[in-house]
Amino acid sequence: MHVLIARDADELAGIAADVFRERVRARPELAMAVPAGRTPRRMYARMAALQARDPIDYARMRIFSVRPVRLLDSTVRYILTDDVIQGDVCERAVTLGLATIMAAREVIVLVSGEAKRAPLARLLDGPITPDVPASVLRRHPRCLVITDRAARP
Repeated sequence: MHVLIARDADELAGIAADVFRERVRARPELAMAVPAGRTPRRMYARMAALQARDPIDYARMRIFSVRPVRLLDSTVRYILTDDVIQGDVCERAVTLGLATIMAAREVIVLVSGEAKRAPLARLLDGPITPDVPASVLRRHPRCLVITDRAARP
């Protein structure tokens, strides 16, 4: 597992956008499960700006969205703010299982914000355990964690 620590959420977004675009350039037929939620919003905005200046052909790429199917109104409000709220996300969801994630050629994890500090520490520093399902990613041969100083001081 490789951990790349960005100065802040903006730098994280820039790094993530560059990595994403680099992967598509190298493998135009790339299949990718893309995240939803707040952390990747800045990355997507950065990618849109870069696309205007330096276009990449995404036509052969296959995208699988891992976002919930029917978001609750409270979830939509949460995604659009910087508040930290715990609770139900949706009535139904589509997700990837650990076996599917571990079978991926590469896994890139984006982690941003002080609220993610403790979970990230458990992922990176704690034991590999079912109590922290993401800890199994430490066994993946090509896992890149891109985080910011707020989450990993």
